[in-house]
Amino acid sequence: MPNPTSSPTPRPLGTRRLANGITVTITDHSRRLAGDRWHLRVEFLVRVDDETARQCLARIAPQHLDSGSLPAWERLIVRERHFVDEHSLDELRQAMLDDFDRSLTPYLASPRSPERLVAERLRDWRPPAPGGTAAPYAHLDADDGPADFSFLFRNQKGE
Repeated sequence: MPNPTSSPTPRPLGTRRLANGITVTITDHSRRLAGDRWHLRVEFLVRVDDETARQCLARIAPQHLDSGSLPAWERLIVRERHFVDEHSLDELRQAMLDDFDRSLTPYLASPRSPERLVAERLRDWRPPAPGGTAAPYAHLDADDGPADFSFLFRNQKGE
């Protein structure tokens, strides 16, 4: 018998293609927690298609057009509820989908949304180091060990 709390297999709920080049892929990652209680999780993967991303990139950062390695032009939006009654599961899932349609779809359907998403991803993107090595960026990830706070614990009077 499979473990009811094991990692769920994502269940596709649909794909929506917007006129501005954005695609929203919706998947359900809900899983049973205990008895009739569920962890309801719906993921919305917002992705800008490659051609639209290149057009946006040409407007906001043309120097990156010839770069061979660019970030994925996507963003994950997650809606979740914990300990949901099994009888309310479908109703709450539909409410999440309706809320996304009501609040985020108009924003994502805006003609400026692809450019905003590309600019956001480009701002957070760190290009690969020349030669395929991460050495020039190693100092950003290096751990210097614990900070020295020993001066806070010294006896000030009788040192």
